[in-house]
Amino acid sequence: SDPVGATAVELKGASPVGRWRTDSHESKVHVEPQESPDLNELFQRELEERSDSLVKAARRLLVESLDPSDFETAIRDAHTIKGSGRLMGEDKIAEAAAALEEAWRALKEERLRPATEVAAALAELAERLPGATSSDREVALDKAVGRLNRAFSSANGNGGYGPPDPGALGGLLSTVT
Repeated sequence: SDPVGATAVELKGASPVGRWRTDSHESKVHVEPQESPDLNELFQRELEERSDSLVKAARRLLVESLDPSDFETAIRDAHTIKGSGRLMGEDKIAEAAAALEEAWRALKEERLRPATEVAAALAELAERLPGATSSDREVALDKAVGRLNRAFSSANGNGGYGPPDPGALGGLLSTVT
């Protein structure tokens, strides 16, 4: 029998504060997510599963049109990776996932055309996420984010997200009133 009569340890939501329940009272115990082997294992497993889902979606984007639910799933997967990465102190993974989330959202909203280079850049970045916790891998992750940003520029002809800039047509649209 446990000398303090502990019955459960429960982590609450995304908070790094756990609850330690005893027979007589409850008290909060601070838990550093990065230092928890269980949370690290869960993070790695979820990172692999959600990254795999993002890779598959990007590959499907190359050969077929996606349903709105496919875009929603990809957005949710990237968003979850972003939040988990932040919680676990994996800033590079969180930043890369934020780029993925925005790209999938732009595709869904038709602010980004689903060009081959965009799909390939999405797949490459998602493939690199699971191994991105070492410094060597972080450099590769930065390069993959850069490739995705260049793909946005190329696909939209305007250097980033959103619809093409009317000025890119030599001012033709600005003369129409």
